[in-house]
Amino acid sequence: MSRSHWESALASAVPSLECVSHVRVLDEVVSTQDVAAEASQRCEPGWLVVADRQTGGRGRRGSIWHQTSDGHGLGVALSITLPVVCAHSTKIPDPSLILACETPPGIVACAGLAVVNAAATRFPALKGRIGVKWPNDVVERATGRKCAGCLVEQHGDVLILGVGLNVHQQTQDFAETIRDRATSLEMLTGSLSENEDIRLGILCDWLRSFDMLRNCSVANIKEQWQRNDATAHRVCTVVSGNTTVRGTICATDPWDGICIDTEERVEYVNAATARVTQVDGWCELG
Repeated sequence: MSRSHWESALASAVPSLECVSHVRVLDEVVSTQDVAAEASQRCEPGWLVVADRQTGGRGRRGSIWHQTSDGHGLGVALSITLPVVCAHSTKIPDPSLILACETPPGIVACAGLAVVNAAATRFPALKGRIGVKWPNDVVERATGRKCAGCLVEQHGDVLILGVGLNVHQQTQDFAETIRDRATSLEMLTGSLSENEDIRLGILCDWLRSFDMLRNCSVANIKEQWQRNDATAHRVCTVVSGNTTVRGTICATDPWDGICIDTEERVEYVNAATARVTQVDGWCELG
């Protein structure tokens, strides 16, 4: 990664973006979330932090974003600081009147959908091949292998959105423990030239898509989520606390949770506690 080249390109894109006003590009960090948190301590939304490699990335509920053995020049790791607009979390009084950016679940949903959009824009062959997996992953629809993950954390009056995207990785680049459930855009497309402009282009596409989506209504994002839901109509196992539910997923919703048909009844699993742990026909989920 040429830091000066990336900083120049991203700085050129910033004036057209509502969500970003400052850019910081780094070669290696423990976590872009931690760097962005420094800005959050100053209550500064609008920071975009991008790293060529992060050694301690994290996911939902303390899980680890696994770094490849080398990692340089293979993926994209970013964090954005965003304002806490209002206190809406899961219960939305009127989805047509609330913007997605006004809720943490909406921000995560927009981030995942933006990955799907950016990948399809850059590589049309991927359209329809990848989708969102509730609540915060982007996966290959046929196998469930993960190519991107999203995370949002709150620090005072600032939300920090983190996104990790696998671009150039090959099977051998992933740790043995996750090789059967991880993929990259290059693995999905068959070949990509290992060029930093590809990663930069995807990042710029993602920023434009995310900036647009976050200003859509919750109702609009719900519709887009349903169209891109990789788990819909699949037989799955869902765990919520000490309860395990198995059945066909009718729909997932970033705000409301999971609707699942067990054949005996239709159950709704709360968004705050649910985990999809197994999907028939997919790889083993981590």
